[in-house]
Amino acid sequence: MLKLPDSKILFILGIILSPSAWSAQKSELSYCIDPNWYPLSYTDNGTHKGLSADLIKRIQNHSGLSFVLHNTNSWSESYSEILNGGCDVIFDIQSTEKRRKHLVFSDVIYKSELVFVTNKQERYITDPKAFVRNSRLGLVDEYGPSDSLNIQSASYYRSLKSGLIALFNNEIDAMVDSSEVMQYILMEEFPGFSINSGTGVYWELRAAVKKENASIIKKINPAIAAISTDELNQLRQKWFWYKEPKPEFQWLYQISPVLLLLCFAIYYFYSQGVRLKALSVKDELTSQLNRRGINKSLRLAYSLFLRANINFSIIIIDIDHFKVINDKHGHLEGDNVLKSLSQLLQHQLRNSDTLGRWGGEEFMIICFNTELNDAVAIAERLRATIEKDMKVDGKSLTASFGIADIESSPGAGIDNLIRVADERLYQAKMSGRNRCIPDLASCEA
Repeated sequence: MLKLPDSKILFILGIILSPSAWSAQKSELSYCIDPNWYPLSYTDNGTHKGLSADLIKRIQNHSGLSFVLHNTNSWSESYSEILNGGCDVIFDIQSTEKRRKHLVFSDVIYKSELVFVTNKQERYITDPKAFVRNSRLGLVDEYGPSDSLNIQSASYYRSLKSGLIALFNNEIDAMVDSSEVMQYILMEEFPGFSINSGTGVYWELRAAVKKENASIIKKINPAIAAISTDELNQLRQKWFWYKEPKPEFQWLYQISPVLLLLCFAIYYFYSQGVRLKALSVKDELTSQLNRRGINKSLRLAYSLFLRANINFSIIIIDIDHFKVINDKHGHLEGDNVLKSLSQLLQHQLRNSDTLGRWGGEEFMIICFNTELNDAVAIAERLRATIEKDMKVDGKSLTASFGIADIESSPGAGIDNLIRVADERLYQAKMSGRNRCIPDLASCEA
């Protein structure tokens, strides 16, 4: 009969009685991450990349542990895997009360501020807590920031992209996620949105294991502490295109007065350039978008149509007999009519609609996520309101409307869409003015 040494018997008993001892002895620990969270964490052909990947390498070097990626398709799947024992460690996870019932968490590895992303037209959020209470917020499912922000109810989405499409469709007021991740996806895919403000709350990203594997965390924590601030800053500069602002300006006092004056001059002209750039897409008379600004919005709407099959419509509005107003009352009165009409249209439109002055006495409205029939209803309501509420010389002002949508317009592209709407506007004029033409057949009937 084979007799084992006492030390080996004790080791085997220890593994049986304490599963965490087995985890600590494994040559490789499998780990899960979010595979779709660029640039913090993502996978490329099964390889883990991003800031998270570099941090895990440093934890591996400092701890002596060996990690191998357990590939998943989504964060939800990764979270299920750690709970079901499919992987030994999960990284980039927020500690919440619900999760602490099943998992043991490491110290904080990285902090990322949560931000509100809204339409660019949304006013700056001055009171984040009130905004959270009173707004429809979107979150990625299983990410966990609702605990940190005290969000009582929210809409949850499988991915950040699907949440931003919901924001585009006006189903929510804001999407909440990491500032670093938001900056990248907005620049690459959703230029019509912007980071409105920070929430004042930081995501504290950690590693986590099941409670029976708590001994792993005891090795991970000293490795996290060993990552220096300089190392972390170098990694931030590698993965993010911006740098943290430096609060120290002592070097200014060492600059000569002439050079300091030159610096202020450069700043002044730069700020003027930023202001002029903003003005370059605004119509000076009506303060609405000008033709350049409208074209930018059209390109955004068209890109979303191509990428996500989200239809949109345009409405071109032309004031009837505007030349008579200018000839009889002068251009100042004509300008007043344009400004008044602009204000009336803006007041009547939805938050998701974009208004601009197309040229002369013409305005264009881009109706996002709007079918042709719905755009016709909007145009008809505007036509009736203009006739009822706007007067010149005691007589009703009227306007003609040409309407088209990208999905049903023959041909392809923005230029063709505008051509179709222009043709329908022309038919509205030829058919007696003060009417909406959604298709050429309606004016022939």
